[in-house]
Amino acid sequence: MTQKRISNFFSKAPTAKRIREGGATSLDFTSDSSLCAAPPAESRRDEQRQLTQVSEPTTATLTMSHPHPSSPHADSQKADAGAQSFRPPLDYNFPVKKKSGESFARSCRASWFREWKWLEYISDSDGIVCGVCRSAVKSKLLCPTTDSLFLKDKGFSNWKKATEKIRDHEKSKTHLDATQRLAGLKNTPINALLSDAKAKEQRTARKILELIFSCVRFLGRQGLPLRGDANRDGVLWQLMQERVRDDPDLDKWLKRRDNWMSNNIQNEILELFAHDILRTIGATASKTDFFGLTADGTTDISGKEQFSISLQFSNDHLEVQNFFLGFYNAPDTTAEILFLCIKDVLVRLHLPLERLKGYCFDGASNMSGRFNGVQAKLKEVCPDSVFVHCANHSLDLVLQEVAREVRLVADTLNFVREVTVIINDSAKRKALYQSLFGAGDVVNLLGLCPTRWCVRVVSLSRLLACYGEMIQTFRSLESDKAVKGDTRAKIAGLLTKATTMRTVFGLFACVTLFTPCEAVARSLQGTKVTALGSMEAGKLLCKQLGTLRQDETITDLVAKTKQYAERYGLKPPHPVRSSKTPARFRYTQEEEANDQECSEVEVYPNVWKREMFEALDLVRSEVERRFDQVGIQVAAGREQAIIEAAQGKKVNVTSLKLTGFTRERLSHELDILRDICTGREVNTIRDVVSILQTMQPQTRSMLSEVEKLIKLCLCLPISVAASERSFSTLRRLKTWLRNTMSQERLTHLAIMNAHSDLLDEIDVSTLIKKFISRKTERRSTFGNT
Repeated sequence: MTQKRISNFFSKAPTAKRIREGGATSLDFTSDSSLCAAPPAESRRDEQRQLTQVSEPTTATLTMSHPHPSSPHADSQKADAGAQSFRPPLDYNFPVKKKSGESFARSCRASWFREWKWLEYISDSDGIVCGVCRSAVKSKLLCPTTDSLFLKDKGFSNWKKATEKIRDHEKSKTHLDATQRLAGLKNTPINALLSDAKAKEQRTARKILELIFSCVRFLGRQGLPLRGDANRDGVLWQLMQERVRDDPDLDKWLKRRDNWMSNNIQNEILELFAHDILRTIGATASKTDFFGLTADGTTDISGKEQFSISLQFSNDHLEVQNFFLGFYNAPDTTAEILFLCIKDVLVRLHLPLERLKGYCFDGASNMSGRFNGVQAKLKEVCPDSVFVHCANHSLDLVLQEVAREVRLVADTLNFVREVTVIINDSAKRKALYQSLFGAGDVVNLLGLCPTRWCVRVVSLSRLLACYGEMIQTFRSLESDKAVKGDTRAKIAGLLTKATTMRTVFGLFACVTLFTPCEAVARSLQGTKVTALGSMEAGKLLCKQLGTLRQDETITDLVAKTKQYAERYGLKPPHPVRSSKTPARFRYTQEEEANDQECSEVEVYPNVWKREMFEALDLVRSEVERRFDQVGIQVAAGREQAIIEAAQGKKVNVTSLKLTGFTRERLSHELDILRDICTGREVNTIRDVVSILQTMQPQTRSMLSEVEKLIKLCLCLPISVAASERSFSTLRRLKTWLRNTMSQERLTHLAIMNAHSDLLDEIDVSTLIKKFISRKTERRSTFGNT
């Protein structure tokens, strides 16, 4: 039954019927071109199946390759082989023909070949043919139809209707099928097509990844947030949207679900940048003979302890370099834990602890304790290291002690603090205060901060500059019933105090006292400050304070106070009652002079003088005591030895307490340094460094021990200003809106923000390769590197 059905099927096929009648091959294309030409709407899978069938070595394929000599297909191949077609050049001379009934001759045009690239010319018959269709017929991809004028043996030569017929053929089904099948024949296999598609997708993904790295580096450099409320709502996402706006492929890829912009990916990219910076710092520090460090701690906005560590050393060019190494969330603030944190940092950077020659901390007992502090534990490991109590903290402690012990200074600073709080903490009161300036520049009040070293003078000076506006503001608020009762009472008390001459005198006195102190504090924050320089700064401060301890200083302050009293109607001091000398102590019968009418303006200059001198004496004594440190003296002695040798003086190397130096060689090189610096002015170690920097490398090699000693002096930090600056970075990075970031993310962002110069020098392509090579999925998405 099955055999019968199969026979009936082939007997009903019109193709088989024609084959029996004509005796042609089993796959004769001459009868009906529609049987061999695939419809345009056929799917890619069917087309690929046809191409596969054509390429397979079947009987049908062999029949196609060797047609019967009597078939029309064979005749067409012979005719095509004899008629060669080509694309003529632009200057080709075509034959001119004139038909009967026409008054002019016609010929083929070269412009047709420029407009239709598929046209070809047959010189023997002076006709044009379709090169695409002829190629398809030769490749057995198309049946030679008789209705196509451009498949004839001699070609098309009716020049009168050439343009019309060319356009018709271009839109014909035969031409479109030939074009499609030739393109399919030229295409690569399916595995190659898939490979090309994958490669294109990987290139797009690689571009996206490069943009992600670039945007993360930019945001980390500027200290800007990356995330938003959702994964696709943040600065990083919006920045990426702007970067891919002009590229549809990138924009489409970015909007995919797996766009490689999750929080974990962000953290990993930040880690790559931060670790590359730390490796650069470690590689640079490992080339030096000595290094020093500073460390300090604070609490962030979420109440976590943040321990900041910075490294200081000098490079081969004798330039001081200071690098922030990150924040560490210590479990507690004991000296043992903080000491382990410092050791862990040095181990991670591959820096031997034996090269640590100096460290600078604040006055906290866990850091600077003589027996159980961090400095004591470092001293046990590095016996030849030097500890320095931060010079800026020492000076700040001096000023804080003056503010506690001297009543004039304490009352003045409390008054400034309360006035600033009253005005700045209320928008209404601040607007009232600013309205009193009219068209002039508004002088905003600056609050005092106990942890900032250089704001006292600015805050005091601003209050003196707007003293009249401050009094008017308080007088307006004193009678304002909208103000709370306790606040009005405080305002009334401050107004009473503001209208006294003693308050104004205290403001001028504090400005005079704090101005030289803040100048020294500002100079000690620099990266080029040395131990000898800090000692000289302390001595200069004591000398300048000594010049202020004169009656002329008090006279000038009282004169300025009287000017303010006349300008703003300040109350003079209350008259005081002078006590009489008891009669038993008097040695005369004359009546004692009546001093009841003496005003405090005449009596109190002496009282103010006593308080001012008390403050000056206390600052001088405390500066001398706190700047007289063993570590600073040892380091300053080494600097002084280099300077004296450059000045031509004899230096005793034994008294410098040096380890790891060849004393005889160092003494000899100091003599060479004396000869080199002869005739040059040398006052600081920076002058010696400048001279060495101008020397040739061969000459500098003769002073290797001297350079080593200079590096030892320059690696000692005098102030923890580097750690204090990192706290400012911490305040910018971890805010109320960003208080949930992890410790690793915070540290990596801080390192990128603090070392923007090193961040700009990073080769992003290297980090991208490292990122891709970590997982197989990434290599599949972004391609092998």
